[in-house]
Amino acid sequence: MKLRRIAAGLMVLLLILSVLTGCGLIGQDEPEGDPYRYIYFYYPRDGNQILKRLILKYNETQEQQYQQMRTQNPEEKEIQKPIRIVGLEGSGNRSQFFERLDGLRKDGETVPDLILVHDTWLEKMIAEDTILPLDGGLSDSKKSELFQGMTQAVTYNNKTYAVPFWQDLPLLYYRKDLMETPPVSWTELAQIANRISEAQDMEYGLVFPGASQENNAIFLSSVWSYFGAQLDFSEKELSFDEDAMSAAWTPLISMVKEGTLPPDVLSMSSEDCRAVFEAGNAVFMWNWSYAGRLFQRDESLISDKAGISSLPVSDHGGRVTSGYVLTMSKSSSLMPEAWNFMQYLLSDESQRQLMDTGLLPAKKSLYQAGWLRRNGLSSDIPVMLDSGQAVKVGNYTEAAFTMMNQLSSMAFSQNKNTKELIRFIKEGIVTEEPIEDEDESPVEVDEEPDQPEE
Repeated sequence: MKLRRIAAGLMVLLLILSVLTGCGLIGQDEPEGDPYRYIYFYYPRDGNQILKRLILKYNETQEQQYQQMRTQNPEEKEIQKPIRIVGLEGSGNRSQFFERLDGLRKDGETVPDLILVHDTWLEKMIAEDTILPLDGGLSDSKKSELFQGMTQAVTYNNKTYAVPFWQDLPLLYYRKDLMETPPVSWTELAQIANRISEAQDMEYGLVFPGASQENNAIFLSSVWSYFGAQLDFSEKELSFDEDAMSAAWTPLISMVKEGTLPPDVLSMSSEDCRAVFEAGNAVFMWNWSYAGRLFQRDESLISDKAGISSLPVSDHGGRVTSGYVLTMSKSSSLMPEAWNFMQYLLSDESQRQLMDTGLLPAKKSLYQAGWLRRNGLSSDIPVMLDSGQAVKVGNYTEAAFTMMNQLSSMAFSQNKNTKELIRFIKEGIVTEEPIEDEDESPVEVDEEPDQPEE
């Protein structure tokens, strides 16, 4: 008798709890087990927390939509579980990022559905056949909302493998109080850097964030493409124009010999460069767009002295764009749902949150003159982004980055000349005895002050 009373009491308690919590008893409306369907999103270090905020907002919206459907259709038993995005943060370092990604795949429990990568990492993933083409969801009208420079970056063999999320382009920051107009060629830049750094007793003529292999590769590419010397990394056997490559190294070697491009740039981060330039210790800085808004602050030491220009561009090219792109894993079992989340990240609302942190959004329509001006950027930025070319390092990503990093070290730290650098590119050989150039003289500096025209 006592046992029956206890059982009855437990049943009453379960009924009360089901009313209070809005859940049915086991075997009724609420599905058994986990209440969510999970999409795993793997991305590099989220320093400004923007991805975490976007994920949180998306999950809240999904939960609200699910509860609304449950309320409107209380008898419906086939309502799918809500989507829950699980953010997996990896390293900002390329090798460590892919090392963890391989570990996640081998583990098998949290295999990423979506992966955010730097555009220079994309070819590696395509070669390994781990991501899906997205052409089925990315129509021509959607592509037209994005900048051509970045849509080209995610296109291989006429297939689109990623969607740009945010982008950037390196800019030339210069001391406008020390020159009337910025240089229009790399040769002219070297001349001005050598002359002004000596006259003003500055330690640096030019700084760039060479600590990152990606930044170093993009820096070299911006110089090489100006001279029509861009390397073709699509095959193991590199092809290039030797005369153009020799011309491309000439202004850099000139600055090295004059001491205006010291070897410690290879250990500088973007912030290290900004600190040097803001302290008034560099004539030029090659850096990303974020620095522009920081120089607008009243407390900036050079708020009225910093000018911003595009990098030198020629008929061959020279304007480079870069950024982070969204890819979809072939392992995803929730492809339509993963695509919906990608569309959310590309929505105006999400892209505006990127803008609030100072990042450049992927969508053309968001580039308004007022916002560009507040961030210290030129109204020509959209044109630059549209006409820029991404750096494609081929399927042999690690080999390409390693070679370009070695080239910078040889030029800036080991004082190798252009012939030695070209031989290294062709043969992978570093000579013990220097190979003499026919003309090792530095770039000549005009006697009259430079007055370049924009």
